[in-house]
Amino acid sequence: MTQRYGAEQAEWDHLSLGLGLTADLLPVVSNPNALISPDSKMQGLGKTPSRYNRNHKVAGIAGWTQHVSTPEEIAAWSKDPDLGICVQTRTVRAVDIDVDNADVVQDILNHILQGDALP
Repeated sequence: MTQRYGAEQAEWDHLSLGLGLTADLLPVVSNPNALISPDSKMQGLGKTPSRYNRNHKVAGIAGWTQHVSTPEEIAAWSKDPDLGICVQTRTVRAVDIDVDNADVVQDILNHILQGDALP
């Protein structure tokens, strides 16, 4: 079985379909073992919208602040177990979960996924 570092399909679906945020979602490589492309300006993983390039190295998404995601992109990104979800702040003003305690992270995730609106 493949190790999953990124978001589950249900999480992509909830944010995209359930909360209507498709246009504002972007992928972020969340695998801490991934290698950043030497051609990329990225300094670290997990914060900047990113994906794998053709050499399977991490690169940022050029022009991501203007990007409007499509259902087809969400469908493709959600299949990659290394991709987490970035939410642009066009609709949602702030969601940032930087918590090291796995139990607290699960409580926060459960709260977000159970509601019809974000807290």
